Amino acid sequence: MPGIKKTFLFMPVREGVTLQRDFACWCAACMLSWAPGEGTMDSSFVCHECVSPQLLWRETSIGRTDAAGVSNAKQRSLSKARELTRQLMSHFQRSNQPVWVGVQNRGEDDPDQ
Repeated sequence: MPGIKKTFLFMPVREGVTLQRDFACWCAACMLSWAPGEGTMDSSFVCHECVSPQLLWRETSIGRTDAAGVSNAKQRSLSKARELTRQLMSHFQRSNQPVWVGVQNRGEDDPDQ
């Protein structure tokens, strides 16, 4: 995660995404903010009624980029693909009804993908 050594406060938002702040604020409003849109924090990561409004939250993507992390992610993707293939094959064995499958390719810059 970029800037991790200069950051003192983190808030996980969803898988692979976290909010980070350079400094911690322990005011009552910040203590009631546990997620965007929850407590005193709005969906733009602004903690209303904070006594330190200059301390802004930044959204940061996190993930492993080392060989083991990339390999584990690839194995999870392959496992999920195999499971979905088994589900489709099971459906085709039970019925001849068509199945619509949506695929999104996020790895290409081609707008036609």
